[in-house]
Amino acid sequence: MRYQSEEHVRMEVEFKSLKHERDLILDTKHKLEGELKDQMIRVEGLRKEIDLLSQDKNFLSRENNSLSDKLSNQERKVDRLEQELLESKKTV
Repeated sequence: MRYQSEEHVRMEVEFKSLKHERDLILDTKHKLEGELKDQMIRVEGLRKEIDLLSQDKNFLSRENNSLSDKLSNQERKVDRLEQELLESKKTV
């Protein structure tokens, strides 16, 4: 009878230990799930930010090309006007 009682006590202690371990694991699981959710929200925000930055980059690249073309045209115009001015000075 005593053997069964000792075995019963041992099993209760082991059961409580396993229950405590399970509770710790569940707590850790819930914390990790919360962190995962937070990280997924952060990743989605970063994806949106990257998309906006990419759109901005494309717009600014097009704008830069347009301004570079305009600058080239103005530089050619200045060169042509300087040349005309020199020629007109020669004729005067």
